[in-house]
Amino acid sequence: MCQNLQVQVKEIKSVNESLNLSVEELYKACAFAEAILRERDEMIFAQSEKIRLLEEQCEPFYEVHSKFDSEIVLDTQDNSGKDLILSLQTQVKETAELIVRFSNEKYFALKEIECLKDEIKSLPIKNQDLKPRESESNNLEKVYSVKEYELLEKIEQMRSQVSELLEKLKISDQEIKIVLLQKENNNLRTSYNMLKEKYETSYEKLEKENNDLKMHYKRLFDSIKRKKVVSQVFTKSIPKVNVSKKIYTGKSSKPISKKVSQFTTYSLQKDRKYLKKQW
Repeated sequence: MCQNLQVQVKEIKSVNESLNLSVEELYKACAFAEAILRERDEMIFAQSEKIRLLEEQCEPFYEVHSKFDSEIVLDTQDNSGKDLILSLQTQVKETAELIVRFSNEKYFALKEIECLKDEIKSLPIKNQDLKPRESESNNLEKVYSVKEYELLEKIEQMRSQVSELLEKLKISDQEIKIVLLQKENNNLRTSYNMLKEKYETSYEKLEKENNDLKMHYKRLFDSIKRKKVVSQVFTKSIPKVNVSKKIYTGKSSKPISKKVSQFTTYSLQKDRKYLKKQW
């Protein structure tokens, strides 16, 4: 009985040690997860700095894009965020192509004006017929100047719109990454809290069972001790009788040993009934 009790106590101690190790592993896993999140935050910050430096070094756009019909609404969902980024990148690409095309047209128009001026200046004939052509050239130059001014104005407007668009694109991408990281962080924290609560509950339950077992075995030992004391008292109370096996008298034909045996049996039964009542 004592050996079984010692074995059970050792098993309970081993279970407690394993639970303590599990809790330590959970703390280590939590610290590792927090370190990973800090590294990701640092990577996001570094990437943001790289994007900012690249945008500062990019060449400015030179042309206008068509008006944006709809406002850009930032969505934090994964699929809508990706679609938004793709559409914004497509619009920026189209804007760049339009800038290049209109810049080429502006360049050729300026070249044509310069050629007309050179032709007018190189004509040797000084006649009145040249005045209409010269006035026509001046008018054409004015028209091109006006168009050039309008075009430059639109280009400046478009530059600001493209800058806003790029800023929104950058913010949208960063917000999506931040939302995903926050979601992952929340999932890790929830899992950690659930595991911690589970192991704390198991530890408390096992500790309670251990205490109950200790109390049970303590009561059992006390009962065994009481029984030993009662048994010793009972053994000491039995009288010792030394008689011969067969002694006959004139009154009875039964041997005295049988009478003594009957008396001893009766005395034992009586003592047992008395002990049962006390117990």
